[in-house]
Amino acid sequence: MKHTDNQTKNRREGRAALVTPARASLVYTLSSLVGKSSSVFTLPLFTRILSPEELGLYTLYMSVLGLCSVTLSVWYSGNATYKGIISFKAREWEYISSSFGLYIVFSLLTLLGLFLFRFALGISLAFVFLIYLQLLLDGAVGLYLTSLRSRYEYRLSTVLTLMLALLPPLVSIILIRVFSFGIYGRIFGLLSVSLAVGIPIIILLLGRSPKIYDRELWRFSLSHALPLLPQGISSALSHECDKLVISASLGAAALAKYSVAHSLGGSLSFLTVGAGYALSPWIMRKLASNDTGRASRVSVLLLRIMGAATVFLVALSPELMRLLAPRGYSVATVAVLPIALSVIPSFFSSNASSAIVHRGRSGAVTLSSLTGAAVNVLLSFLLIPILSYLGAGLALLFSLSASAFLTAVIMKREEIPELIPRKALAVTLAFSGALSGVALLLYNYAAARIMLLIPPALTALSALLSLKELVLERKDAKLA
Repeated sequence: MKHTDNQTKNRREGRAALVTPARASLVYTLSSLVGKSSSVFTLPLFTRILSPEELGLYTLYMSVLGLCSVTLSVWYSGNATYKGIISFKAREWEYISSSFGLYIVFSLLTLLGLFLFRFALGISLAFVFLIYLQLLLDGAVGLYLTSLRSRYEYRLSTVLTLMLALLPPLVSIILIRVFSFGIYGRIFGLLSVSLAVGIPIIILLLGRSPKIYDRELWRFSLSHALPLLPQGISSALSHECDKLVISASLGAAALAKYSVAHSLGGSLSFLTVGAGYALSPWIMRKLASNDTGRASRVSVLLLRIMGAATVFLVALSPELMRLLAPRGYSVATVAVLPIALSVIPSFFSSNASSAIVHRGRSGAVTLSSLTGAAVNVLLSFLLIPILSYLGAGLALLFSLSASAFLTAVIMKREEIPELIPRKALAVTLAFSGALSGVALLLYNYAAARIMLLIPPALTALSALLSLKELVLERKDAKLA
């Protein structure tokens, strides 16, 4: 009887060990998507209560903050930090506090860089110190959230993530409408919530372990995080370079208009992020069991769905732009096409990186990311002064396509199975690009644009039905 009870207990513990990570992963994914989408949903409010110049300055502030934040994030999130928490499990809080100390050092170096290059970036001295304060708080919060997620404490992690995503817009609206703070109302809305969350976390971290310098822990963090720094820098440049160049060459008002088009075109990245969260663990398991066939079929079908979604977004972009912002912003609608299309090579690269990392060639992922960033910077400086908003979108599309092409070349050279064949990528890009281009030419003919949605609708429906068949096949195989 005792033996049976022990077996039952072991089964329950085993199920819990599987259910808790799965549930946590789902909650993290949903909270992340809600947080990322909140900026798009609140955009129509801020485009109407802030002038284009004010919104442009805020976009510049967030671009510089994003450039620094993504680069510094290697010190408080990701695989390097998780590995440190696992390796020093008995000294977890010591490791987190020492990581915060190391983060402070690199954030001070960032402050120095911002101060020296503030004129080149087009930001004021006030912006420099506000950005530094935000970075300092983000580092503490990021380390604490990473610690929570490593222990699957997803409830508190989700509450904090949603607070940091949903409260700043509400506070900003009050500061702008009631107290007439203008652009600083938008900035202080973000900073005030970060202060309310970050200061208690800093007190908690230092209360658990006041030692922010430990030679052994710093050496470990440096050895694992520094190799990731080039990828962090390349990712930051890829995301922010176009905005910085537009601000410098066309001004704040033009940047505001481009930022709305970028938010609309980039909204499809939520699909990429969601698919990445859901697919990466499954693909890694399939690669481990040498079952690349099913993983490839699912990946190709998802690529087709994203291609169809791109055409839908571009075809409806004139109406969506007028929904997101006043009519004067519509001049940037032309940028939606290349930005939306860039999601396709981005998904290819994200999908392929799972196979490359599985083969132990993570350095190849860094190489393709750096190449894409270099192409983005070069094309941004070349195309934006000539083609304005369209040039910025094309720089992003071509850079991500170059990164995807290099990734495909590396996979062929290393004899790594292609989850998405290059032919499928090329066909999807050509199909979606051609229909999206025609849709943009029919800008003033809404009825014709709607008729143009029939082919991508049929493509998406066919892909969804095929995905359903794959799911049914898997169920039948389990029953057999």
